[in-house]
Amino acid sequence: MKYTQSDRDFMIAALSESESKPIEYYKNMGDEEIETRYEAIIINEATEYAK
Repeated sequence: MKYTQSDRDFMIAALSESESKPIEYYKNMGDEEIETRYEAIIINEATEYAK
């Protein structure tokens, strides 16, 4: 899926906060890798919430 820059920036910001890594760490990653990492965070948070 092709993301807008705004979508990509949102996912990068969420990853940066969740994984405690600087935003620059994610800048050179492809959309697919960012999406996969972002989805994993969402799934983990939903699982924790459901417990």
